[in-house]
Amino acid sequence: MNAAESLRPVGRGAIVARGLTGRCPNCGTLGMHRDWFHLRSHCRDCDLDLEMDEGFYSGTTSFGYVLILLVVVLPVVFLVIFNVVGVFGAIAICIAGTVGLTVGLYPIMLSWVLMSYYLWFPEQLPANGGTGRPK
Repeated sequence: MNAAESLRPVGRGAIVARGLTGRCPNCGTLGMHRDWFHLRSHCRDCDLDLEMDEGFYSGTTSFGYVLILLVVVLPVVFLVIFNVVGVFGAIAICIAGTVGLTVGLYPIMLSWVLMSYYLWFPEQLPANGGTGRPK
């Protein structure tokens, strides 16, 4: 992506598409993640500041709760109701599914938190004339 393209205003649709695919909400570049559990301090291409205030990324907990409920717990409850698995088997499935889903999707959940923030405040993206930081 060249400099002129990165200065084009970013709409909410682009913010959602970028957030769902783990890309920078400002320029759309992959590579925001330093490692599996951490974001870089800045985007490598557009220099968007990714270091938010203390507690900002705890939003991954909310996303995780909803995903675990929908993808792990509810299906297992139905398996128990229809006597497909026993209670202890269901508990084991829930524990394994919770840990697996949380660890497996943690990087994308970090991106979803950023997406959620900039979806509500797109004017704060540098490409839209903002500073990239909460006011």
